[in-house]
Amino acid sequence: MTHPTAPASSISALVLALVTGCARGDDSEIREQVLDGVEEWIGAGVDLLGQVVDEGGAPVAGATVRLGGFTAVTDARGVFRLAGLERANAILTVEAEGFRASIRAVHLELPLGTDETEVVAVLVPRREGSARLLFAGDAAMGRRFLDTDESTPRGELPPDDPNAWIQVSDPEPGTAELVRHVAPLFDATDYRVINLETPVTADPATPNTEKEYVFFTLPGSLAALVELGVDGVSLGNNHVYDYLDPGIAHTLANVRGAGLDHGGAGLDADEAWTPWHADLEGHAYAFVSATSITGDQYETGFVATEDRPGAADLTDDDRFDRILASEIASGRTPVALFHAGEEYQIGPSDYQRDRALRAAVAGVPLVVGHHSHAGLGFGAVDGTLVAWSLGNFVLDQDRLETFHGEALVVDLRGDERLHAEVVPLVLDEYRPLPVAGESADRFLRTIAESTEAPLVVAGQAGTGWLLEVDDPRVAYRDRAVDLPVLVRPDVSTLVDLRSVTLPGESLSFANLEGPADARGRLGRDLLSFGSFEDDDVDDEVLEESRWDLEGESRALCVDEPRRGAAALCSFRDDQHHEDSITPFRHRIRLRPDATGFPGTDVTVLAWMRGSNAGEVSVEVRWMASEGDRRFGQDTCLGPSGSFDWTMVSCDLEVPGEAGGDPERDPGAIRLWLHQAPPDVGAGLAVFDDVAVVSWEDALDLAAGADLSTPHGRDFLRIDAAPGAWNLHLVLRSVVPAATP
Repeated sequence: MTHPTAPASSISALVLALVTGCARGDDSEIREQVLDGVEEWIGAGVDLLGQVVDEGGAPVAGATVRLGGFTAVTDARGVFRLAGLERANAILTVEAEGFRASIRAVHLELPLGTDETEVVAVLVPRREGSARLLFAGDAAMGRRFLDTDESTPRGELPPDDPNAWIQVSDPEPGTAELVRHVAPLFDATDYRVINLETPVTADPATPNTEKEYVFFTLPGSLAALVELGVDGVSLGNNHVYDYLDPGIAHTLANVRGAGLDHGGAGLDADEAWTPWHADLEGHAYAFVSATSITGDQYETGFVATEDRPGAADLTDDDRFDRILASEIASGRTPVALFHAGEEYQIGPSDYQRDRALRAAVAGVPLVVGHHSHAGLGFGAVDGTLVAWSLGNFVLDQDRLETFHGEALVVDLRGDERLHAEVVPLVLDEYRPLPVAGESADRFLRTIAESTEAPLVVAGQAGTGWLLEVDDPRVAYRDRAVDLPVLVRPDVSTLVDLRSVTLPGESLSFANLEGPADARGRLGRDLLSFGSFEDDDVDDEVLEESRWDLEGESRALCVDEPRRGAAALCSFRDDQHHEDSITPFRHRIRLRPDATGFPGTDVTVLAWMRGSNAGEVSVEVRWMASEGDRRFGQDTCLGPSGSFDWTMVSCDLEVPGEAGGDPERDPGAIRLWLHQAPPDVGAGLAVFDDVAVVSWEDALDLAAGADLSTPHGRDFLRIDAAPGAWNLHLVLRSVVPAATP
């Protein structure tokens, strides 16, 4: 636990005068000033300066660029400018003759004083005979989409809920609103496939009572998916049989009635294994959908047999081989849609690898995975591109791990893969949104970290190109940084690398120059939503849905955040008797250490500043990974009074022993940010860049440590002899070579 001291606050003179001048102890004037600053920020326009180039870096003249209601055409240098844009994230569309359209989320919610930002769009040629396919993750539009408090008993339709996304009496409009913001991604492709992880029925009278979680989606929601552009749905998953035989029959009838291609489920095993076919740009494709989650632990399994409905059984090796061989012999290129692996895991299982290899040997050029509900990286198995899991597309899960998903865009010409890229998505209130800025960058680096050689993810304007490491279209760009580091006796020094990295950069080399015994550890943020930045693309600006900002004691503010455009401001005065408290809405599950149990290798970190602030702190409450069991709490104390940006951190100690039971062991935490009332007058505390850091790799900082990039680890802990030393860092970005 630390109690740092710092110089007087750099908060604006006007706000500081309000704080110190409130002899009545009334914080309303501070709050009003903060809100006025937000209004000023919203009204300040921003310019977007960009360049459009081809894969070789040559400028593309005459390209049409659109953002909102603004349009520009690139000049001979490929350059364009869109002036006077709203300070709101938006979709940038770039089109040019002979090229595929480029669809990108652009981060425009910039700090006050930043009136211009730049973007480079690298266009991919439209090659003859090629089709652009889009794949998205798990979709089910029932449960909380229909009934916000889940009070309706199983087997019944809920009444219309005015607070729900979808109304039972008319599902299409609400479903269309859910997916509206990803429509540009779908519009720019030729064929679109999602994993429909749900029965489709208006009569949920036959739920599988053995299962803890069962899904259903109303037939009226399918019309909105068709309008979005979805062409095919993969039904080979562990939820399609949630409503037993009637549910399968209803699903097949409703999907056919909506005109959707489909496969992976049927009234018997033969029908379940039947691929669907699509002819695209003169080439014939077969989509094969199946699941390895068979439900064998239940009396009623999930997969189809010779005389029972269900999903296609991926563990049926003979049928697996026979179907793929038959499709190839018929002149079709098979695309495999596999539902396999383990939920919420950070990498593929051995069984997934086995299925991918079996598909590759059979001649499948593309394997698309689902089931983990978390977006994972990619692999190349004998030349076959494998997406281990695309995560969620539109699903009402509240686990923090499930809030990031992916769309995979692939250009195929028969069995020839011409181009592939991953587009990061974020689920906000269960709806998929394009994401830009630091959130897109961090997620792409995390995906890249778990992507296996010879593939690499090259970041490009909010998307990641999937290329081989020696592809000439990949560039590796290094930047050296030297930081002074003060190491105190018997205390680890924590370096927040977010303070020095530029977009797309990861730590590639670290050397603490001087001490002979310097050691270090790298850490990653498990929280992901502690910067208070609004990086998604929707109709809101300065939006923060993960932290509870209800009430008048806290709000997002834009006056001198530590980084980015926004921070969290907390208001309190001497007339109050309780703290201003801002909870994080979700449980944060801690990564296990080598023993399989969270240990002392987790640190809570927050940056704070204050003006006449009461004591500022972070409250940490211990919980089981699942269920409601609680285990006590810790407090990370910060300073009080007036102080500039100060990092407060504390190492966590697990209040219990390993037992392997997620409902009984303390494997997760919840966070609350506090400001106590000041002794006199009104106080303002500001929080930014909150993180829960899981410590991982051990490094020899004395000799210098080389690291594989890209990766998502943004923190460095140093243990060395006391003294003032120089920390030499090399930061590397991996980008398309055409990017200037």
